[in-house]
Amino acid sequence: MRLAGRRVTFFLSEDGREFVSELLVFSSRNVVTVEVEETDDVGIWVRVERKSSAHVLLLRWEFILGIELPVDSGKVIGLRG
Repeated sequence: MRLAGRRVTFFLSEDGREFVSELLVFSSRNVVTVEVEETDDVGIWVRVERKSSAHVLLLRWEFILGIELPVDSGKVIGLRG
């Protein structure tokens, strides 16, 4: 799954929430929505805007319980029936 360049919502474990609680803003559902820069075997690198600069933060796979992707208007390839 290609997540780089997409804005996605993460559901984090208790340890994950504790780790990023000072860096990211959580919604009332205790989830966080961020812009994904890159993914690798270790986790997902996300962009964090802080004051006047942007930073990149690694969310390790072990902290991520689930990912919610926005519905895109997909490109139709082939015949429509």
